[in-house]
Amino acid sequence: MLLGWTVAFLISALLVSAGRHWPDPLPVVAWQVWVLVLTPPLLMGAWIASRWGRVPAVAAGPGGEDGDEGQSCNSSHAQD
Repeated sequence: MLLGWTVAFLISALLVSAGRHWPDPLPVVAWQVWVLVLTPPLLMGAWIASRWGRVPAVAAGPGGEDGDEGQSCNSSHAQD
C-alpha cells in the first residue's frame, strides 16, 4: 500500500510541476480525449477475456465438472 501512495504522490507532484511550467490550458482534442477515456476499460476487458478460459480445475469441483458431488452444509455427517 505504501508503494501505491508513493506513486500517487509522485504523479501529483509531477502534475503540479507541469502546471507551473505550462500555465496555459491544453487544447481539447476530441480523439485524444476518447483515447484517454476508453483505453483503460478496453485494456481491462482484453485482460479479462484473455484469462476467461483458464478457470482452475479445483474451482470447477471434483472431477473438473460443476456438479453436486461435493460437500454441502446440509450433509448428514455432523461435526462435533
